[in-house]
Amino acid sequence: MNFDLNEEQIDIRDTVRRFSEQELTPHAEEWDETHHFPRTVYTKMAELGLMGMTTPEEFGGTQLSRLAAALVYEELARGEMATAVGLSVHNMVTGSIARFGNNEQRTRWVSRLASGELLAAFSLSEASSGSDAASLQCRAEHVGDDYILNGTKLWVTNGGEADIYLLMARTEQYQGASSSAGITCMVVEKGTPGFSFGKTERKMGLHSSPTRELIFDNCRVPVNNRIGAEGQGFKIALASLDGGRVNIGAIAVGVAQAAFGVARNYALEREQFGRNIASFQGIQFLLADMAMK
Repeated sequence: MNFDLNEEQIDIRDTVRRFSEQELTPHAEEWDETHHFPRTVYTKMAELGLMGMTTPEEFGGTQLSRLAAALVYEELARGEMATAVGLSVHNMVTGSIARFGNNEQRTRWVSRLASGELLAAFSLSEASSGSDAASLQCRAEHVGDDYILNGTKLWVTNGGEADIYLLMARTEQYQGASSSAGITCMVVEKGTPGFSFGKTERKMGLHSSPTRELIFDNCRVPVNNRIGAEGQGFKIALASLDGGRVNIGAIAVGVAQAAFGVARNYALEREQFGRNIASFQGIQFLLADMAMK
């Protein structure tokens, strides 16, 4: 089996590497310290076709392979992890609507997401349903042509900045159960009456990627915003997260590569006893372990 990258994959990697070095790395420290969300960078990433990486070309996407997309996230994360994470979540939602939505929904949202006009967020977790996501309690009562949403969501990446939110809620006929069978997926648009934002989480890092609470107080969402059939939401969520986990793995590799680069460069610059510390075998062992792992 040949694990070498082909010419197209090398071109994609090198293009994103240049972008990351020019647009992300010089600003990463400042953005993190000031908690700045760089929305204009997402517009620039859209120009490279990165806002619809797993989206069919007919909807304005580039439909990259999982490997090519992983190369993109790896290179972005070398420059600035938070933006790579935000883009990963956006693409997860864009791909999910393209895959599970109907033609009207694809036309309404997917092309605008892929072009960078809209930014997306994904909302599954709640205060008492993290790993046990199927026990979520945010309720969606079906009334006429709408769902009435009540409840809160936590730890939402791109929260407050995103324009649309792919949300999982428990529909009325299943609200007394803890089964995943009662979960429905829907899109909630920013600015919908009854939809507001709560606290922004304090984190040890990723400060330029907002992680926020969503609050729904009799928020009326059209039935036409439902993705898939009622009760299919948990399956859609898990399918979405399958790709997202690949992306986060690639991001972790990119961060590790950046950390190794910083350590290597410092070892070459720092001098003790008349020579740089990279010449000491003990430091060489550490760098070799980093490069291998």
